[in-house]
Amino acid sequence: MARYSVVEAKNNLSALIDAAQSGGDVVITRHGKPAVKMVPVDPVVDIDPEWAARRDAEMARLAKLRASMPFSPVSSVDIIRQMRDEGP
Repeated sequence: MARYSVVEAKNNLSALIDAAQSGGDVVITRHGKPAVKMVPVDPVVDIDPEWAARRDAEMARLAKLRASMPFSPVSSVDIIRQMRDEGP
């Protein structure tokens, strides 16, 4: 495990980032005591284009359904409360 003081880290930040991304343990110390451990961020997973197309189609279908619904002056919260209070 490589240890670097704050001053060393400031002067070598790019190299420390490279070391952490390649899997090395990089610890930054303050007053000789470990303060921070640098670890690589999990890579962003590319979205499957077919899945994205299905998602987009489903969202468009839901938007069309929502637009076709009549306006209600009663809020959904009030409807749910009424249903709850009436019971089975």
